[in-house]
Amino acid sequence: MSRKRTNGNPRGSAEKTNNEENLRDSAGREIKTVGNPIWESGNTYVAARGEKSPKEITNFVMRPVNGIQSDNAYLMDIEFTMASGQVFESQLDSSVFAGAQAFKKAIKKIGGIDMVFSGTEDDLANIQKYMTNKYRDYNHCLGINYVGLYQMDGEWVYVGTDGAIDRKGKPIDSVVSILEDNEALRSGISESAMIKKSELQEISGDLFRFNTFERTVNILGWVGACFLKERLRQRKIKLSHLVIAGGAGSGKSETLEKIIQPIFGLQGSGIGCSGITKFSTLKSTSSTNLLPVIFEEYKPHKLSKIELDLISGTLRSTYDYQTSQRGRA
Repeated sequence: MSRKRTNGNPRGSAEKTNNEENLRDSAGREIKTVGNPIWESGNTYVAARGEKSPKEITNFVMRPVNGIQSDNAYLMDIEFTMASGQVFESQLDSSVFAGAQAFKKAIKKIGGIDMVFSGTEDDLANIQKYMTNKYRDYNHCLGINYVGLYQMDGEWVYVGTDGAIDRKGKPIDSVVSILEDNEALRSGISESAMIKKSELQEISGDLFRFNTFERTVNILGWVGACFLKERLRQRKIKLSHLVIAGGAGSGKSETLEKIIQPIFGLQGSGIGCSGITKFSTLKSTSSTNLLPVIFEEYKPHKLSKIELDLISGTLRSTYDYQTSQRGRA
């Protein structure tokens, strides 16, 4: 469906005018330029076609939210608003804007047949110019491929898949995690309110009473050390693993679910030892320098030699801070 642009569309007219540039040369003479032929109308992009009627070339508009510089690519968090009014956010590699076919392929992965782009290479380039002019102040940040602690400008910050915070718990937007979705590393640390002094005092009396004193000291000491793990690694100090063992009804699961996981804000499940794969272990152990990776139901007599060797090798490599092919171990 094509829509004609008329003087009765003040929004389109204003946006078109705002894109026209008054440039001057070194002598101060005005340089005549052609305004951007793209404008918005009803949550769609419309392209001028000279003497022909303007053409509606999308059924959505875009707003850049984050421009993310990572080691291997420049990524964009983009908010899409459909002509129907539906709003959602998706992350794209900026290289998809290099050509019309690459862009069409990318939006099909996001919205299937519900998203349409029928423009040309020039139209896509002009849409980029339009977005740049309209949203000049969108956030530019650094992207890291793990969750945990990151040192920035001499200060340590926590970066999770749910956001980043400084040491005072204040949200920051200068760094984000670009880690792909990982059930074992979903944490709500950055969304949790910082505990108050009065609240610490309230729980301090019972803090070491959830089990015997010797066990609670080991567990809470290890949990606290995890928040220092990256600093310890930089000083070549190794951190041991925590093993929680016991018979049925001894409180293993309760300790994990009510003590350890809440401290780290862990929302997902651990990795089951039965059926464990090298990919699943590398995906998790190489993707955090703070959150514990939990291996559940470790029952050697029920595991195959391949599974036992994989678990043993993983424990050795992470203890020694060895680097896997996926990155940090």
